[in-house]
Amino acid sequence: MTPTSLIFSSPRDAVAPRGPVLAVSQAPASSVWGAPRPAGRGAAARRAGGGRAAGAAPDATARPLVAPEGAPGDRPVRRALGAHALLCGVAGIAAGRRRASALRHAAGALALLASVATLAIVAAGVGPAHAQETPVRGGRVLDSLISEPDSLDPARANLLVSQYVLGLLYDRLVYIDPSGRPRPWLAESWTVDKDGREVTFTIRKGVTFTDGTPVDAEAVRYSLERYLKLSKRNADLGPVQKIEVAGGGVRLTFGRPFAALFTALDSSYLGIVSRAAAEKAGEEFGRRPVGSGPYTLKEWRAGSTLLFARNAGYRNLRGDVENKGAPYPDEWQISIVKEEGTRMAALETGQLHMSWAPFEEVPRIEKDPRLQLIRRPKGVSYIFLEFNTRKPPFDRLALRKAIAYSVDPKEVLDASYLYGTVIQAPMPLGVPGFSAEAGRQHGYRRDEARAAALFKEAGYTRGGDGKLRDAAGRPLRITLTTWVAPQISRAAQVLQAELQAVGVECELTQTDAGAFLAKLPEGKHDFDLMRMTYADPNGLTRLVRSPGRWNHYGNPKLDALLDQADAAMDPDRRMALLREIQAIVLEDAAIVPLFSDDFMIAARREVRGYKFDGTGTPMYYDVWLRR
Repeated sequence: MTPTSLIFSSPRDAVAPRGPVLAVSQAPASSVWGAPRPAGRGAAARRAGGGRAAGAAPDATARPLVAPEGAPGDRPVRRALGAHALLCGVAGIAAGRRRASALRHAAGALALLASVATLAIVAAGVGPAHAQETPVRGGRVLDSLISEPDSLDPARANLLVSQYVLGLLYDRLVYIDPSGRPRPWLAESWTVDKDGREVTFTIRKGVTFTDGTPVDAEAVRYSLERYLKLSKRNADLGPVQKIEVAGGGVRLTFGRPFAALFTALDSSYLGIVSRAAAEKAGEEFGRRPVGSGPYTLKEWRAGSTLLFARNAGYRNLRGDVENKGAPYPDEWQISIVKEEGTRMAALETGQLHMSWAPFEEVPRIEKDPRLQLIRRPKGVSYIFLEFNTRKPPFDRLALRKAIAYSVDPKEVLDASYLYGTVIQAPMPLGVPGFSAEAGRQHGYRRDEARAAALFKEAGYTRGGDGKLRDAAGRPLRITLTTWVAPQISRAAQVLQAELQAVGVECELTQTDAGAFLAKLPEGKHDFDLMRMTYADPNGLTRLVRSPGRWNHYGNPKLDALLDQADAAMDPDRRMALLREIQAIVLEDAAIVPLFSDDFMIAARREVRGYKFDGTGTPMYYDVWLRR
């Protein structure tokens, strides 16, 4: 994904942020991961979940996928996963560490087998590993999304599913490479003045929009000004004060240096639009989009499909793609398919080429010779605990650290998201600046002896009944707050059980996403379980700079370093500051990182050339269909 944030949802089904505050999915609480699924585990959960629908027969026309009568029930893999979940679930954790430890070994063996299978077909973070093949032109790619874009106007789109689609239509000024550094795209070069407040882009010559008008400095200025005027995400451009055409280029002037600028400019929300087309279409531009990208919109059937045609005159100016000309496929179709079972059945029958891969279906996808798994392991999302340090009991550092040493991120991962990487540093694994060193030196792993010592330092000792109590005999009672969604609910239940196992009375409060976010700024919660996606290190500023995102934390020394990092236009200087910042965040136990979850696409074997870029965004430019 791009710097636009995503909290608690599939990267293909979320609402984009408004202004500088990170955003939340507005998808129904139970359907964030596709078809509604029960939060419980095992056979009872499967019975509550009901059956699965099969896909309709393949059809060359653009029409919705439908589930016919006679849908089969749960697949064997779901039964196996349910049994595995039951074995390593909450009851096992609360009942005793010995059984949980044995199960972690078993889960680890399963994860190792899954990893080996995945690595056999996937080039880590890039795309599937195939022998050298010659791309074939033609055909229609059959893609899917969980929900429909709200607009194809970059300045008016508010859904993250829209961001996925905008990449088909619009080019941007720069792109971010895997090292996190900006590279030329529509801008062939740029300069930054000595105080870092002015950035001037030189625009490539000879590029045109699909309506024939030029992509020039005036088009870039117009697009960025229009974004500032219309977009609810205009804070992504930071403290910009002026955008003007200067000497054949475009100059952006800021109130202070803004290092996150280049990551923001890589967002498809900041795609460059045709002024002529935008002014002619007015508010209808979202249905009549014109960019300079690899595809043009051919047809949009509301609630059903979007069909895009190849831009035959396209020139790809990115340095990280092999295909420098027009796309290989003739067309790219996106079907809106909400039900998970329908998507999977459509993949199996060939009615779809690609779909977001449900975590629970990954083992079956890997075993199916018709399918492949395209995985980006170093993602830009992560799951973490954050404490309200402004009120008891977590105004005590020793207690925050005791909680951090009492939980097992691997156990939580295995019971919820299944595929990801346990992390100790407080940033997503794939974001530039992630410091494994800071995590090793200052982070946390479950250590019951250290946890017990810290509980004692905080004033709590364990009694004969196994519960932690203060000097007055009052039990340690805390409430973990989060939202309702299948994976996050299971993660929260495991955390609750882990804390209860060490003597903490931990209650769990869950509401829908909107209510959850609305309550946090009131500052009445103890601690929360959160998921965030953000492709730039500036995401950490949004989390912990005083007074904290939820008015829950502050550290003046940290604030000064965050401001320096956000203003550091020298990448090496910024990375050094970020290492120091992460160390302080961990020493303060402001947040406790758990894991960075993987983003995976399930695809037919005939799909070739599908990749992710440096921000984890899917790339279409090299995709072709083997026939």
